[in-house]
Amino acid sequence: MPLGLLALIALLPIALALVLMVGMRWPATKAMPLAWLVTALAGVLVWKMPLGFVLASTLNGFGGAVNVLIIVFGAILILYTLRDSGGMETINCGFYGISRDRRVQVIIIATVFSAFLEGAAGFGTPAAIAAPLLLSLGFPALASAMVCLILNSFPVSFGAVGTPIWFGLKNLKPQVEAAIAASQAGDITSFAMFLKTIGQWASILHLPMVFILPLFVNMMMTRFFGQNKSWKEGLGAWKFSLFASACFAVPYVATAFLFGEEFPTLLGRAHRHRPGGGSGQKGLSSAQRIVGLRPPVRVGKRVDRRHPHYGQVRLFKPYEPVASLDALHPHRTHPGAHPTQRPAFQGLGERMGDQHSQNPRL
Repeated sequence: MPLGLLALIALLPIALALVLMVGMRWPATKAMPLAWLVTALAGVLVWKMPLGFVLASTLNGFGGAVNVLIIVFGAILILYTLRDSGGMETINCGFYGISRDRRVQVIIIATVFSAFLEGAAGFGTPAAIAAPLLLSLGFPALASAMVCLILNSFPVSFGAVGTPIWFGLKNLKPQVEAAIAASQAGDITSFAMFLKTIGQWASILHLPMVFILPLFVNMMMTRFFGQNKSWKEGLGAWKFSLFASACFAVPYVATAFLFGEEFPTLLGRAHRHRPGGGSGQKGLSSAQRIVGLRPPVRVGKRVDRRHPHYGQVRLFKPYEPVASLDALHPHRTHPGAHPTQRPAFQGLGERMGDQHSQNPRL
């Protein structure tokens, strides 16, 4: 059978799922089993796979899906816990107290905060947590989803503490070790060094997007969702956008070169000032004055900052479950772990929880 025809048959299940879910609006519970059936039939009839192998592959897929569902379930559980305990209102007021400018909120929440969530948990948690956060701040629903999904791009290679690299490339270990033994791997002397090199190049390749995407997304937001429908309003935040991107990019690349593929996204965001009140609010307010972000751009509706639950939950208490994701991440036990793979947030909740800030403007 021609190679081109085989490629088309292999593409058929993916195309079928897209047509059914996007074009015909079928739910995944109906579309995906049909796509699986087409895949199984193609494997048995075209590639002559044994039926037992198809069933074993199906069970393996179920196992992988369970791992992803457990992580996503944890993120959704945290989201609902924060919402029902009043923690989400505390976070909202903290972010809203930093700036009422939608462009700044997009950079802080959809860029750096989402990058932290991607680095800690991955698997869609930035969209599951950051998008509702923007929505609760008054962003239109489509704008919230758009900015979070587009900006969750350059952090993905280091998502879930480097899982796409150290787990995605683990099957290359025999080939890499064979190349090292044959002195064909250049300066690479181990598989761990190979993974670190991949992380370094990934950070360099992503670097232009770290500066381009936040500004581009702001322009799209003000053009399609802003009151004035203007590209220029989004472009007006270029100084602050480049400033924030530089603050993220320097530790992002430096961490990839110094520590490896696990921490660039986490530490790229973790150096940021704390949101709401105190030094974080003063620092960002000063940065906004320096780069000339006046007056603030409004997108969507205004929200009441006097939330009934604000003040019942300490400012950094809501961040403790998110910070614990890294300490509990299963990658800590994978073979060949780097010496730097220790719980990165040990004691963070206790240190930060005592820094409850009272902001009289909220």
